[in-house]
Amino acid sequence: MEHSFQGFKLLHMRHLFLISFFFILSISFAQVAGTISYTLSLDKERATKKIKNNKSDSNSNLFILKQINEFEKVEAKLIFNKHESSYKVVESLDSDSNNNFNLFEAKAGAKSEFYSDILNDIYFYTSLFDDSQLVAYPKFKWNIKNEFKNILGFECQKAEIISSDDKNRVAWFTKDISVPFGPLRYHGLPGLVLLYEEDGGLLILEAVDISFDDHIEIKKPEGKLTDEESHKKDLRKKSSLYEN
Repeated sequence: MEHSFQGFKLLHMRHLFLISFFFILSISFAQVAGTISYTLSLDKERATKKIKNNKSDSNSNLFILKQINEFEKVEAKLIFNKHESSYKVVESLDSDSNNNFNLFEAKAGAKSEFYSDILNDIYFYTSLFDDSQLVAYPKFKWNIKNEFKNILGFECQKAEIISSDDKNRVAWFTKDISVPFGPLRYHGLPGLVLLYEEDGGLLILEAVDISFDDHIEIKKPEGKLTDEESHKKDLRKKSSLYEN
Protein backbone atom coordinates (compact mmCIF):
# COMPACT_ATOMS: atom_id res chain seq x y z
CA MET A 1 0.00 0.00 0.00
CA GLU A 2 2.87 2.32 0.93
CA HIS A 3 4.61 1.60 -2.41
CA SER A 4 1.45 2.38 -4.29
CA PHE A 5 1.05 5.69 -2.41
CA GLN A 6 4.67 6.61 -3.16
CA GLY A 7 4.13 5.70 -6.81
CA PHE A 8 1.01 7.87 -6.97
CA LYS A 9 2.87 10.75 -5.30
CA LEU A 10 5.76 10.45 -7.78
CA LEU A 11 3.35 10.34 -10.72
CA HIS A 12 1.52 13.41 -9.37
CA MET A 13 4.82 15.31 -9.06
CA ARG A 14 5.73 14.37 -12.64
CA HIS A 15 2.38 15.68 -13.85
CA LEU A 16 2.92 18.95 -11.99
CA PHE A 17 6.40 19.27 -13.45
CA LEU A 18 5.14 18.66 -17.00
CA ILE A 19 2.28 21.15 -16.58
CA SER A 20 4.71 23.78 -15.25
CA PHE A 21 7.21 23.05 -18.02
CA PHE A 22 4.66 23.38 -20.82
CA PHE A 23 3.15 26.49 -19.21
CA ILE A 24 6.56 28.20 -19.16
CA LEU A 25 7.23 26.96 -22.69
CA SER A 26 3.91 28.33 -23.92
CA ILE A 27 4.69 31.74 -22.40
CA SER A 28 8.11 31.69 -24.04
CA PHE A 29 6.64 30.90 -27.46
CA ALA A 30 3.82 33.41 -26.97
CA GLN A 31 6.32 36.24 -26.50
CA VAL A 32 7.35 36.40 -30.14
CA ALA A 33 4.97 39.13 -31.30
CA GLY A 34 4.26 42.55 -29.90
CA THR A 35 5.10 46.24 -29.67
CA ILE A 36 8.01 47.93 -27.92
CA SER A 37 8.16 51.64 -27.12
CA TYR A 38 11.64 53.17 -26.99
CA THR A 39 12.83 56.55 -25.74
CA LEU A 40 16.00 58.28 -26.92
CA SER A 41 17.87 60.11 -24.16
CA LEU A 42 20.97 62.30 -24.29
CA ASP A 43 23.62 63.20 -21.71
CA LYS A 44 23.44 66.94 -22.44
CA GLU A 45 26.38 67.88 -20.22
CA ARG A 46 28.78 65.40 -21.83
CA ALA A 47 27.50 66.17 -25.33
CA THR A 48 28.01 69.92 -24.82
CA LYS A 49 31.53 69.41 -23.48
CA LYS A 50 32.41 67.13 -26.40
CA ILE A 51 31.27 69.67 -29.01
CA LYS A 52 33.00 72.58 -27.27
CA ASN A 53 36.27 70.60 -27.33
CA ASN A 54 35.86 70.04 -31.07
CA LYS A 55 37.88 72.71 -32.88
CA SER A 56 36.62 71.95 -36.40
CA ASP A 57 33.75 73.79 -38.12
CA SER A 58 32.51 76.52 -35.73
CA ASN A 59 29.21 77.03 -37.59
CA SER A 60 28.49 73.32 -37.43
CA ASN A 61 29.38 73.26 -33.72
CA LEU A 62 27.01 76.15 -32.99
CA PHE A 63 24.19 74.33 -34.78
CA ILE A 64 24.82 71.12 -32.81
CA LEU A 65 25.04 73.00 -29.50
CA LYS A 66 21.68 74.62 -30.24
CA GLN A 67 20.19 71.18 -30.99
CA ILE A 68 21.62 69.80 -27.73
CA ASN A 69 20.20 72.69 -25.73
CA GLU A 70 16.74 72.26 -27.30
CA PHE A 71 16.76 68.45 -27.05
CA GLU A 72 13.65 66.75 -25.75
CA LYS A 73 13.03 63.04 -25.62
CA VAL A 74 12.39 61.23 -28.89
CA GLU A 75 9.98 58.28 -28.93
CA ALA A 76 9.97 55.32 -31.30
CA LYS A 77 8.13 52.03 -31.72
CA LEU A 78 9.13 48.57 -32.89
CA ILE A 79 6.45 46.06 -33.90
CA PHE A 80 7.50 42.46 -34.42
CA ASN A 81 6.30 38.93 -34.98
CA LYS A 82 8.17 35.63 -35.50
CA HIS A 83 9.57 36.61 -38.88
CA GLU A 84 9.36 40.39 -39.39
CA SER A 85 9.85 43.69 -37.62
CA SER A 86 9.22 47.35 -38.37
CA TYR A 87 10.73 50.28 -36.47
CA LYS A 88 9.73 53.96 -36.73
CA VAL A 89 10.05 57.20 -34.78
CA VAL A 90 6.76 58.40 -33.30
CA GLU A 91 6.10 61.87 -34.68
CA SER A 92 5.33 64.41 -31.97
CA LEU A 93 2.64 67.02 -32.58
CA ASP A 94 5.18 69.83 -32.97
CA SER A 95 8.27 67.91 -34.13
CA ASP A 96 8.09 69.04 -37.72
CA SER A 97 5.61 71.88 -37.64
CA ASN A 98 8.15 74.27 -39.14
CA ASN A 99 10.13 71.67 -41.10
CA ASN A 100 13.27 72.29 -39.03
CA PHE A 101 15.88 69.54 -39.05
CA ASN A 102 16.07 67.69 -35.73
CA LEU A 103 19.51 66.10 -35.30
CA PHE A 104 18.51 63.71 -32.53
CA GLU A 105 15.26 62.67 -34.15
CA ALA A 106 17.46 61.81 -37.14
CA LYS A 107 19.73 59.73 -34.85
CA ALA A 108 16.64 57.78 -33.78
CA GLY A 109 15.60 57.17 -37.40
CA ALA A 110 13.68 60.34 -38.33
CA LYS A 111 10.98 59.59 -40.94
CA SER A 112 12.58 56.35 -42.16
CA GLU A 113 11.02 52.95 -41.54
CA PHE A 114 13.45 50.12 -40.72
CA TYR A 115 12.15 46.78 -41.94
CA SER A 116 13.53 43.27 -41.27
CA ASP A 117 12.45 39.92 -42.71
CA ILE A 118 14.55 37.05 -41.35
CA LEU A 119 12.87 34.38 -43.48
CA ASN A 120 14.04 36.02 -46.70
CA ASP A 121 17.14 37.71 -45.24
CA ILE A 122 15.87 41.19 -46.19
CA TYR A 123 16.92 44.29 -44.25
CA PHE A 124 16.32 47.85 -45.43
CA TYR A 125 15.13 51.31 -44.45
CA THR A 126 13.03 53.76 -46.43
CA SER A 127 14.95 56.80 -47.65
CA LEU A 128 14.47 59.92 -45.54
CA PHE A 129 13.87 61.96 -48.71
CA ASP A 130 11.89 59.44 -50.76
CA ASP A 131 10.05 56.61 -49.01
CA SER A 132 9.71 54.72 -52.30
CA GLN A 133 13.49 54.15 -52.17
CA LEU A 134 14.31 51.10 -50.04
CA VAL A 135 17.94 51.21 -48.89
CA ALA A 136 19.42 47.79 -48.14
CA TYR A 137 22.25 47.64 -45.61
CA PRO A 138 24.71 45.00 -44.35
CA LYS A 139 24.21 43.42 -40.94
CA PHE A 140 26.56 44.21 -38.07
CA LYS A 141 28.88 41.64 -36.54
CA TRP A 142 28.58 41.34 -32.77
CA ASN A 143 30.85 40.39 -29.89
CA ILE A 144 28.64 38.99 -27.11
CA LYS A 145 29.92 39.67 -23.59
CA ASN A 146 29.36 37.81 -20.33
CA GLU A 147 27.68 40.87 -18.76
CA PHE A 148 24.04 41.07 -17.73
CA LYS A 149 21.49 43.57 -16.41
CA ASN A 150 17.74 43.78 -15.92
CA ILE A 151 15.57 45.91 -18.23
CA LEU A 152 11.78 45.98 -17.71
CA GLY A 153 12.01 42.70 -15.78
CA PHE A 154 13.94 40.89 -18.53
CA GLU A 155 17.50 39.63 -18.10
CA CYS A 156 19.57 41.27 -20.83
CA GLN A 157 23.04 40.44 -22.09
CA LYS A 158 25.59 42.87 -23.47
CA ALA A 159 26.85 42.79 -27.06
CA GLU A 160 29.30 45.13 -28.78
CA ILE A 161 29.44 45.94 -32.48
CA ILE A 162 32.69 44.81 -34.09
CA SER A 163 33.80 47.91 -35.97
CA SER A 164 36.87 49.99 -36.79
CA ASP A 165 35.18 53.26 -35.75
CA ASP A 166 35.34 54.76 -32.25
CA LYS A 167 31.61 55.07 -31.58
CA ASN A 168 31.63 52.32 -28.93
CA ARG A 169 28.19 50.97 -29.87
CA VAL A 170 26.57 48.53 -27.44
CA ALA A 171 23.26 46.63 -27.42
CA TRP A 172 21.55 44.80 -24.57
CA PHE A 173 19.35 41.92 -25.72
CA THR A 174 17.11 39.41 -23.96
CA LYS A 175 16.83 35.73 -24.84
CA ASP A 176 13.49 35.72 -22.99
CA ILE A 177 12.01 37.23 -26.17
CA SER A 178 13.55 34.93 -28.75
CA VAL A 179 13.46 37.01 -31.93
CA PRO A 180 16.59 38.64 -33.42
CA PHE A 181 15.13 42.14 -33.83
CA GLY A 182 15.90 45.57 -32.43
CA PRO A 183 15.65 49.32 -33.07
CA LEU A 184 17.14 50.89 -36.20
CA ARG A 185 19.66 48.45 -37.71
CA TYR A 186 20.73 46.99 -34.37
CA HIS A 187 19.56 43.40 -34.68
CA GLY A 188 20.87 39.93 -35.52
CA LEU A 189 21.40 38.83 -31.90
CA PRO A 190 19.89 35.73 -30.21
CA GLY A 191 17.14 37.81 -28.62
CA LEU A 192 15.32 41.13 -28.81
CA VAL A 193 17.36 44.31 -28.24
CA LEU A 194 15.88 46.36 -25.40
CA LEU A 195 18.63 48.97 -25.14
CA TYR A 196 21.18 50.51 -27.50
CA GLU A 197 23.85 52.92 -26.29
CA GLU A 198 26.57 54.89 -28.02
CA ASP A 199 29.79 56.47 -26.78
CA GLY A 200 29.56 55.12 -23.23
CA GLY A 201 25.95 56.17 -22.69
CA LEU A 202 26.17 59.61 -24.29
CA LEU A 203 23.20 58.55 -26.40
CA ILE A 204 20.77 55.85 -25.22
CA LEU A 205 17.77 54.30 -26.97
CA GLU A 206 15.94 52.26 -24.34
CA ALA A 207 12.74 50.22 -24.21
CA VAL A 208 10.26 51.78 -21.78
CA ASP A 209 7.22 49.58 -22.45
CA ILE A 210 6.51 46.15 -23.94
CA SER A 211 3.14 44.68 -24.88
CA PHE A 212 2.61 41.26 -26.44
CA ASP A 213 0.03 40.47 -29.12
CA ASP A 214 -0.19 37.22 -31.09
CA HIS A 215 -1.92 38.94 -34.02
CA ILE A 216 0.72 41.45 -35.14
CA GLU A 217 0.75 41.83 -38.92
CA ILE A 218 3.48 43.86 -40.60
CA LYS A 219 3.12 45.43 -44.01
CA LYS A 220 6.34 45.38 -46.00
CA PRO A 221 7.12 48.83 -47.49
CA GLU A 222 6.95 48.90 -51.28
CA GLY A 223 9.43 50.61 -53.57
CA LYS A 224 12.69 50.28 -55.45
CA LEU A 225 15.51 48.46 -53.64
CA THR A 226 18.98 50.02 -53.72
CA ASP A 227 22.17 49.78 -51.65
CA GLU A 228 23.65 52.43 -49.36
CA GLU A 229 26.51 53.39 -51.67
CA SER A 230 24.19 53.95 -54.63
CA HIS A 231 21.80 55.86 -52.38
CA LYS A 232 24.60 58.18 -51.17
CA LYS A 233 25.68 58.86 -54.77
CA ASP A 234 22.09 59.68 -55.70
CA LEU A 235 21.78 62.10 -52.77
CA ARG A 236 25.07 63.82 -53.68
CA LYS A 237 23.87 64.18 -57.26
CA LYS A 238 20.56 65.74 -56.16
CA SER A 239 22.41 68.02 -53.73
CA SER A 240 24.70 69.34 -56.48
CA LEU A 241 21.67 70.09 -58.67
CA TYR A 242 20.15 72.21 -55.90
CA GLU A 243 23.45 74.06 -55.39
CA ASN A 244 23.59 74.97 -59.09
